[in-house]
Amino acid sequence: MKLHHILTTLFVLTAAAFLFSSEPGKKPATTSNGKKVLLAYEKTRFKNALIERIQELLTQDSVDVTVIKHSRRNMKNYSAADYDAVFITNSGVRSKVRPWIVKWLQDNKSHGDNILLHTTQTKDWQVTVEVEAVTSASSMPDVEKLAEEYFAGIKSRYTETDSSDVR
Repeated sequence: MKLHHILTTLFVLTAAAFLFSSEPGKKPATTSNGKKVLLAYEKTRFKNALIERIQELLTQDSVDVTVIKHSRRNMKNYSAADYDAVFITNSGVRSKVRPWIVKWLQDNKSHGDNILLHTTQTKDWQVTVEVEAVTSASSMPDVEKLAEEYFAGIKSRYTETDSSDVR
């Protein structure tokens, strides 16, 4: 095989590994306490920063973290039953939760106690889901404070499963 072919093959394999790996910069915990958390978000500057900081806090707590961008297609690939806690951040378009999130929550309602739903909405918002829901503005100066607050809510979910784990 010619050097050109070898280099091309290596480049293609490296590019494919990069494209199909988890979110760039979103590394799982290296030492796990046996707890697993799913973080699902929509890509915005605020949500990227919020999820990144929550992931840092969870990693410091030795939690195995899975980070995904949620969409119509990929939420169905994940089940709340596979995680000790789930945090979903969702844009509050027209004061409503995204339809695929509502469907996923309905499909996973038997594990609703382990799910925390965050929506960036500041106007009147009627929560029509059967999980704990919180809301905030998309304010970059508030990322640290909100991340710590949501981390505490997430931690309370996986800490509770220590004594009542039924999976």
